[in-house]
Amino acid sequence: MVNSSQTPEWRLVQRFVLAHLYFATNGTGWLHSLNFLSADHECDWKEEIPYEDFTPETFDDVADSINAGATFCDADRRVTGMYLPQNNLQNQLPSTLVHLTGLTALDVSSNQVTGTIPTFLSKMTTLRTLKLAGNPFQPGPFPSEFQGLTRLRDLALSGCQLTGTIPGDVLRGMTNLEYLWLQFNRLTGSLPVEIAELPKMKWLQFGNNAIEGAIPDVYFEKLQQMESLELYSNGFTGPLPNELAK
Repeated sequence: MVNSSQTPEWRLVQRFVLAHLYFATNGTGWLHSLNFLSADHECDWKEEIPYEDFTPETFDDVADSINAGATFCDADRRVTGMYLPQNNLQNQLPSTLVHLTGLTALDVSSNQVTGTIPTFLSKMTTLRTLKLAGNPFQPGPFPSEFQGLTRLRDLALSGCQLTGTIPGDVLRGMTNLEYLWLQFNRLTGSLPVEIAELPKMKWLQFGNNAIEGAIPDVYFEKLQQMESLELYSNGFTGPLPNELAK
């Protein structure tokens, strides 16, 4: 238990935020309770889940289990990484998450999170990993507010019912991005050339959308770190980029 008279304020806030997340997302309906609401420290609100309980493509290079919940904490025991994929989280994510001021990773992919894609996440500027993929959000555009998440290296918004065009002006400033997952949405328009200005980009996933036009040659000229580019099931026209035609 926590003695509030002897506990620093940040710790009380941290415990409240995690408890609020549990209640706001119908924690009693989670597939795994992950030790949430126990008397243990919040950094122990986690559980080793057998790998076979997850869809195989959810994680790479994992042998036996996934450490889900408040997975990572720093030396002061402040929560820095929350991994809650495929755990039947429901309803909207609570905006109180912004009070986890040291959070660098948030993964709530493949749940039943609803509402619009939460733009309050743009205030969590310490994030390096943000995975919202595979949730039944309301259809809407790529959140322009995310342009403030300049530390992001991994952004997963696949299967989030995104509509409209891919906002090159928003992505241009996210210069630390290495992995961008936008497949299985309703995106239209052409591929933005601004993506070629992201020097660390390794994976671009745009499959199963309604993107049109030509595939920009500049992607292959400037993105020297590129390892994977998926463009299947779209409406591209014109010749293949010179680098692909060789």
